[in-house]
Amino acid sequence: MTFGGVLSYKSGEIYFVREFESGSKSLSPFVKIGLVASPRVSEERLLEHQTGNPRQLHIPDGHVIATEAVAMVEAQLHRRFGKFRVGGEWFRFGSDQELSEAIASSRELALEAESLIPVLREAERMALLPSTSELIPATDEILEEANRLALSKEQLKILKKADDDIKSFLVDAREKGEDVGKAAEVQLRKFKPKFQEAEFAEKYPDIYDEFLVPVNKWEVRFLLKIKADSSVPSGDALSGEIGDVERMVAEAIDSRSIADLGEPILASARLAGLLDWDIALAESRIKVTCGQAAGIEGVCTWKRLGVARMEFDSAQFVIKYPDLYTSYLSDEVTKEYVLPAKGSKRM
Repeated sequence: MTFGGVLSYKSGEIYFVREFESGSKSLSPFVKIGLVASPRVSEERLLEHQTGNPRQLHIPDGHVIATEAVAMVEAQLHRRFGKFRVGGEWFRFGSDQELSEAIASSRELALEAESLIPVLREAERMALLPSTSELIPATDEILEEANRLALSKEQLKILKKADDDIKSFLVDAREKGEDVGKAAEVQLRKFKPKFQEAEFAEKYPDIYDEFLVPVNKWEVRFLLKIKADSSVPSGDALSGEIGDVERMVAEAIDSRSIADLGEPILASARLAGLLDWDIALAESRIKVTCGQAAGIEGVCTWKRLGVARMEFDSAQFVIKYPDLYTSYLSDEVTKEYVLPAKGSKRM
């Protein structure tokens, strides 16, 4: 789940994994719809999925679709064919025709993604150009786009809150000795020693100032001025699905049912993927309309300029004061993280 992180238009492949019935050469009705981001390919993922699966897996010819915005395409597919999903990324199609429709949809979505990429690339290009002091007037079209953007950002906040609630509950459950394996992945992360710059600057201000050097930075700041009106029902299908996620999370936590978190975790991740894409696209359209202007009246500001900042030159500091540097290194620490699992096993 990205929650407003990296733009989700990286290229890759959508794959439809089939499985053979146990002890048979017949294909089962279960199909895994997943993605792999470039430069990796679907055959690599197939080998990973085979591990731990007692049935032989197979990707038939024509069951891999190359696409831009692979995360968005997968999220859209999972949403369109949600009625067939049996758990994780596994779907049960009752006929070859239903599966063929899903594959055809993925190709249609790939073409759609390809047509939308130029506006995203143009917004990236415009981000490298300095803005002027001009503010351009808003049009009805751009106001509508800005309202969609504001709504998507608000919806993403709701999913983020649900995700935070799940994480807090899973951490609490693990601390109480409960088995969280059905809904969580427990990760141990090691953090290397880090130079404690603020503490050093306070103790040795003169030495600290000695190693401050000017660094030129390119600063880009986009600010949306329009806020979503939460008092007005949006009426879109996504809002209803987000409400379902909120309800399922609340019910699972109230009943302390770890197993019941699986469905809302997966649904939240899928919806967040859709919203990340909607946000990236709407914001890019607004930015392209803005051009090199500093903003659009009543809609946004988008300032881009070079700034010089003073930064601490740690590399030179280490050379001159190696022992002092070492004395201000933090300890290496290992932290445990309990994260909602985006599991892909068939339930």
